[in-house]
Parts: sequence; structure tokens; C-alpha cells
Amino acid sequence: MTAKYFLGITVGFAALVAAIFFLRDDWERDENYFHLENGIREDQPSMDAVRSRRFESRGVRLLHAGGNICFGVGAARSRTFIEGSRVVVIQDFIEDTTFSYSITDVDGLLQDSAADEYSADSGWIEGLRGHKYNCSVKRSFVNVSATNSTPSPLIVSFPEGSSLLEVAGWTVEVNSNFRPTRLHFGGEGSGNYSSFLEIIGTEDCTSEIIDGCDPEFESGNSVPYTGPTEEEALNLIEAARPESDNGRRLFTLSEYQTWATQTQWCGAGTDLVYTPCPTTDNSIDVTADLACRRHDHGVKFKPVGFFFHYAVRLECRVDLDLITATSNWKIHAVFGRKGIAKHWGCYENSIYNCWETNGWSTPTYGKYCNGEHIHYGPYRYDNRTMYWGYNAKLSKCS
Repeated sequence: MTAKYFLGITVGFAALVAAIFFLRDDWERDENYFHLENGIREDQPSMDAVRSRRFESRGVRLLHAGGNICFGVGAARSRTFIEGSRVVVIQDFIEDTTFSYSITDVDGLLQDSAADEYSADSGWIEGLRGHKYNCSVKRSFVNVSATNSTPSPLIVSFPEGSSLLEVAGWTVEVNSNFRPTRLHFGGEGSGNYSSFLEIIGTEDCTSEIIDGCDPEFESGNSVPYTGPTEEEALNLIEAARPESDNGRRLFTLSEYQTWATQTQWCGAGTDLVYTPCPTTDNSIDVTADLACRRHDHGVKFKPVGFFFHYAVRLECRVDLDLITATSNWKIHAVFGRKGIAKHWGCYENSIYNCWETNGWSTPTYGKYCNGEHIHYGPYRYDNRTMYWGYNAKLSKCS
């Protein structure tokens, strides 16, 4: 064996050893790339196994147009923002149990309040923060704790470099740079990944506590009254008084009571059976009186405050019908879009998007949920639908 040949073997062996150490170092750097918040790799992976290792979902919130989903340890939380409202529907997936409930979008209401010229102190809004209602609990076919593994298992890879990964039971698509791009519906068994939500961003949610809800104390309308005090309410009504109404002066409780007694139906505690029909002989404002009469026959209602015994929460469309039927400023000061009733809100029952975890091998998204919500603020009447409607009247008024 010549020296030249021996030298060639030696150089080749050294190059091979160097390459192994280089690849090992690169592999270690790949292993350290787990969390989305660390940034995006520009280089392309060469193996599906490496690609699946690079996605660590725990502590990451994926944002989509209708809400978001946070993946915790053995749990996940989905938020759905009800369109045109300040209501957030939450689903907490803890092991094999789904907790569903609603909360008020307090930060959104604060934005509305900042732009409201007749707004009272925002303390009533902060009082709503964290209060859960409409709590329900059911078992799920998807066990989040059993599927939230690390690294995220690879389902399938595509020629262009993207992949589908199983993340806590959900199917997440990542591109060649490991950025999550879509949440897919449908299970592996169907082979159908055409339905999806576009992921528009990510946030860190490592500090989020996914704790479900308590149906014993947080079912139904378990939201406290946080509306204005009597003094605040009077000031708000006074701010709405038109200049033509005997000039500007302090609005008082006695003034309101005097006006209410000059009508048949505009006021609290009206007897729905024996109160007569409004006429020009017994009412100071027949149009307003007739509107109040219909309003008093709303099926869905709940007294929620002390203000004049008038803080009654009704269906949103019933309140909207009232202010549409009359221009009486006192009625608008209470139930108008910027009236004080925006502080205690109104009800609506609607169908909305959510995740369904029963009957599919992975969660699927669509209009699978329905329920009643409380809408607050000046936009509470927007795009509302009638659900409960009115009770039949025992007598007909012309």
C-alpha cells in the first residue's frame, strides 16, 4: 500500500468523523427546537421524524378567526367569540371530560364604554370579570391527557413539506418551517382533511389555568348584578334629557314615578290581567304606553337590580321592539342602545360554533352548540333574533 493511498484513506476517515460530529451537533440543535415561541427555522428538515419532534404544543395558543385554542398539560381550552356580541363561549377539555360555559368579554366592553358619552363608571364592567354561567359537563370521546404527548405524533406528511400532527386529539397542520397553519376537522379514519380553520397567529398561554366550571353554582344565569347605583342611574338619565324638555335640571326619582303613574303600563309591577288598555283619557303618552304593554308581556325576564324596581333583564329583541315603537326619551334613557339597561343587559338564545368531541375520532368544529347568553353594552341589540317572544295578551287594545 503506497503512502499516497494510505494518506487518502486517512483523510477520508477524518472527514467522515467530522461529518458525524457535525450531524450530531445539528441533531442536538434540532432537539432543542421545541417551542413555537423560539422562532421559525428557515432550513428544511430531511426526515418526518425530525419534523414531528420540532412541534411542542404545550403552552401555545393557536388563534383563528372565530376564537382560539390553548393547549395545556393534559388539558385544552377553546374560546369562541359570539359574532356581534361581547360574549365568549369556553370549552375546557380536561382528560375525557368537556366543561362548557360562557363569560363576558370584559376587555371588549371596556373598549365600548370608553367610546360611550353616557357611560357610568367602568367598575360595573370589571365586576363581571371571571363570572361563569351556563355551565354544563359531559364526557368526551377524546381524552386530552392521553393524546397530549411530546413530541406531537406525525399523522401524514405532504410532498411540499407540510405535515399533519396530532396535538392533544386535534389535527394541526404545520408548514415546512414548523409554523402551525391550520386546524383540520375529520379523523384519520375518514382520510378527509378538507375542512379546517386557518391559524392566524400564536400566543403563549403557559400561565393559563384550565379549571372547567361547577354546574352546581355556575349553571343558568349565575351572573351578579353590577349595574349603576341609583345616583349613577339618575345622572345617566339626566344626561339623556333633551333640551326641549323644560330645560336642563336634576332628574329625580319622584319625577320618574310621576311620569310612570300617568301611564298605564310604563312602570314596574303592572298587573297583566286587570290593567286597562291605554287611551287618551288615561295615559299621557298612548304610543309609549302601548309599547310598554307589549314589552311587559315578554316571556323571558328576570329582575336583576334595585333601580326603581325597573332593572329587569328581558329578551334583546323585546327591548329593541320597545325602543323602536316609541321615541319617548325616558324609555330610551333606560332601554335605548346607550340607556342604562346596557349595564344589566338582555338575553338571546342562539346557535353558535363550537368543538364537538362525540361521534368523531378527532374534534370537529361547527354550529353544534346553542344556548342563552347575556349581551351588554351599546351594541347588545345588533343582529339579535327572537326566541322566547311574547305571552299572549288576555285582551286586545286598538
